[in-house]
Order: sequence, then structure tokens, then C-alpha cells
Amino acid sequence: MNWTELKGENLLDWMYGFPKKVLPGAYRLATPTEVQSLVRSSQFKGIRSQVRYRAGVRPDSGALEIDFDLPAAEEIVTTGDIDRIQQVALGMARIVDSRLYGPVQVAERDERGVLSRQRAVIYEASSRIEEGLGEIDVIGPGGRVTVYWISNRVTADLTIRRRQPAEMKPRSWRDFREIGGMVLRELQNGPPDLRLRVAFGYFEASKYDAQDWLRMAFAFSIDLPIAPADAPRSSVLFVEAATD
Repeated sequence: MNWTELKGENLLDWMYGFPKKVLPGAYRLATPTEVQSLVRSSQFKGIRSQVRYRAGVRPDSGALEIDFDLPAAEEIVTTGDIDRIQQVALGMARIVDSRLYGPVQVAERDERGVLSRQRAVIYEASSRIEEGLGEIDVIGPGGRVTVYWISNRVTADLTIRRRQPAEMKPRSWRDFREIGGMVLRELQNGPPDLRLRVAFGYFEASKYDAQDWLRMAFAFSIDLPIAPADAPRSSVLFVEAATD
């Protein structure tokens, strides 16, 4: 998530900047059954790749789970492997929903082009939605394409839900003073050196959660950026809908 660090006194000015450049709305999302029909269509069969895979649709959320068939995955995954896997995963994501996808995490590789196994995630991309007034981030645990290398298997999660642009519904902005007041009270009830970080975008849930509408939201993170070595690191993270 693309966080912006703010001081509490600047919070409302930041929030009230969005109505000047964004039209409030929400997209109806395709059902898992509709996504399943898409996966079986000629669009998916037309994706060309040297990597064999099996794609499944979660019945709860409609997110795609892909299992790649890599004979060498028990030992190594090379640069060529990840490039082909990335091509397939992003190709599928673009068919499911036309968005802008950009990498946020790529695993390190050695001089032979072999990927490091120090991290389970070997590739991750976030997404943004293009609209008439600009690009809007997709925030939350969803809105991502993530490739994993775990237990000698290479898999991918496409937590990308299909929007129905013809069924975009106009919305009204909520009272930002009400939302901002909740955040400021959290800051006032804590120590003076609390850090506030904020984000705005379309909120997309995790692959485990059903979701009918893609709506605009604010995300807030409040924490102590520097804590004593013997103290537990605590933080508050919450999301509030930006529209009714």
C-alpha cells in the first residue's frame, strides 16, 4: 500500500482534496460463477506461455489460484521461469480486470539468475484503476498479483475481482469530519510521538472474503515508528468507507 505520512492537523485538508479530483462511485463486481465462465472462455485459452499451469476460482471471493508445473521447483526457480510465470499471471489479471499493474516486490537473484529462497514471495504486483480524472490505487489486502515458492511448489494468487463498468453506481461522499475525528481521537489518546500514515483508493478485500462492490475508502495506520528494543511494537490499522 502506498502510505503517505501526515501530521494530525493536516488530515482533514488531505481528505478534502479528493472531492476536487475524484468522482465518487462504486463498481459492481462479478460473481465467482461469472469469473469461472471467464476462465473457461477462449480469452484464457489464448494466453501463450511455456509454463504449464492449472487455474482455479475460489467459490467465496472469485479470486484466482494458479498452480504452476515446474519440474525443477524442488531445487531452483530461474530468471526465465519467473519471467514466464509473471507473463501468465499478469496476462490472466488483465483479462479478469483491465487495470494498471506494477511490481512492488521481486525476489533477489544470484549471478546465475537463480531466485533466492529466503522469501516465500518471489513476485508481487499492485494495481491501479484508470478513470477520467486520473489513476486511483487499489488498497487493502486485495488488488494484487502474488507469486509464491513454498514447499517445492510455485503458485500465484490473483486477488483481482472483475468490475462491471456498465454497472458503476454514483455515490456521495461521507462526512470527512466524522471520519477524521475518529482518527484524531486515536492520536490524542496515545503518546505524542505517534506516527500517522494514510492512503486512499478502491478497497479490495482478501481472497478469502466475498465482496459485491468495489468502493472508495480511506486507510489509516497509527504506530510508534521507533520503540524501545524491549517493548512490543504496537499499531492500529483501520479502513473507513469514503462514500455512502
